[in-house]
Amino acid sequence: MFVTINHDIYIDNSLENGRVDKWISETETWVTVMYVKSQCYGLFVDINNTLYCSLIHEHKVVKRWLDNDDINTLTTVVDTGKYGPSSNILNEPHGIFVDTNFDLYVADARNNRIQLFPLGDLNGKTVAGDGSTDITIKLYHPSGIILDGDKYLFIVDRDRHRIIGSDMNGFRCLVGCSCSPGSTSDHLHYPFILSFDIVGNIFVTDTFNNRIQKFILLTNSTNFTNVTNSSINYRLYQHLYLSKDINPNGKYVLITGCDTGFGHTLAIELDKQGFNVFAGIYNQENQISFQNKLSSRAIVFHLDITQASHIDAAYKLVKEKTNTLHALVNNAGIDQDCLIDWITLDFMRKMMEVNFFGHVSMTKTFLPLLITKQDSRVVNLCSAAGYMVAPTMSSYCASKFAFEAFSDCLRREMHAWKLHVSIIEPGYMRTPIVEGHVETMKKLWNELPVDTKDRWGEDYLNNIVNKRSNNLFIYLAENPMKVVRALQHAVTNTHPNIRYRPGWQSSLIFFPLSMLPAWFADFILYYGLGANVTPAGVYKQAKE
Repeated sequence: MFVTINHDIYIDNSLENGRVDKWISETETWVTVMYVKSQCYGLFVDINNTLYCSLIHEHKVVKRWLDNDDINTLTTVVDTGKYGPSSNILNEPHGIFVDTNFDLYVADARNNRIQLFPLGDLNGKTVAGDGSTDITIKLYHPSGIILDGDKYLFIVDRDRHRIIGSDMNGFRCLVGCSCSPGSTSDHLHYPFILSFDIVGNIFVTDTFNNRIQKFILLTNSTNFTNVTNSSINYRLYQHLYLSKDINPNGKYVLITGCDTGFGHTLAIELDKQGFNVFAGIYNQENQISFQNKLSSRAIVFHLDITQASHIDAAYKLVKEKTNTLHALVNNAGIDQDCLIDWITLDFMRKMMEVNFFGHVSMTKTFLPLLITKQDSRVVNLCSAAGYMVAPTMSSYCASKFAFEAFSDCLRREMHAWKLHVSIIEPGYMRTPIVEGHVETMKKLWNELPVDTKDRWGEDYLNNIVNKRSNNLFIYLAENPMKVVRALQHAVTNTHPNIRYRPGWQSSLIFFPLSMLPAWFADFILYYGLGANVTPAGVYKQAKE
């Protein structure tokens, strides 16, 4: 069984009827939402309204997007057609959990482990149990799993009759730590699944005791206390408080740069969730086609954030609908750059107008609507280029560094108003913004004065063009949905993060590199990105 935030209930009805049913709380009616060939031992509905099912006897996990009317279309998430202990194979999967990045966690029961399958990856990583690098805990037939708001794992270790939790120090037993079955209030007998309520109390299905156990979060006690025959008190840490999504009803969100990429997809996703979306687009030719993708609640309008008249018109449009703006998503941006010696001041000013001053103007204009209530938010799409500088990116990096500083200052100044300010810092993603750089470089080169061309030489041009064309990080550009999910979390969650670094490039490569001594980072960026060519002018100096 799985219960959504709006109290709809999904139930595995496969044993006799081969299906998953949904009880719609608003209408108090039942509908069938998935047909399956074996039992779903785990059900989960993610923030994109996708239903997941772990098929125990087929040793696989399938999913179905519930907004698609085709009830018979299932997508396989994990399946090799067999069972076994390999990283890409399951053996009687039980409980499942999907986080806000759409990474899938599976209680791989017969393999005595918890497997993590990052979005789009068919090979799992063992995060607990047999094969894990964390040897502090051993699992025996894990059947249930949950992540809290801080991404700590909580596991039902079924055959050892206990509940295990994790924190910054690793795993430890929370309940049933004698590992022996029993019927007293501090024992379990083959527990199966667990869940939390909004304040962090744990509920466990205690199967062989024919009961539901409730473990209450206390903040002033570290002892077990018998409350009733079916519940005990146990102190858990603050990280058990789960962050929830807000109710979208009556909430208005303004997004800039919705023509393509992140803004386009985010507008669609938030519209599906029930938000009232204002979607600003730069190209008016896209207006009708994009409006047709959205509900009647959404408004698509022309917006150039570098034009004060456009921003004033946008403010009037929003003010006619509401006096309170839940979120402003500053997403619009451009990225065409080159060597400092090759670009003009007008080129740099245009970059700053779009990537910085336009967002500042939007924020200042809509701030009065954002602070009419607490817990509104400004979400700023920055970049890894806002903390890490690379050659040929001076204009873009300067605009993003400025935007980061503005965002931090805004957050600190508006603390008393409880205005959330979130910064998104992705690496390279598969969006149109990463295209066209080579053409820009060649165009700028053709417009350069003869003395500048002589100073650098065509060999140097060909070298940087080749580096750009064969950039490993662009070749391995990541799924843009990782950024959309970060944006979505910042807009919808009751506790949005200050910074998000979606994807492995930003979090595992660029950010650690930015923390190194400058001389070492310089060395890596100069020698680590392919062969270098000496500028013609430097070569000429050496000869002279």
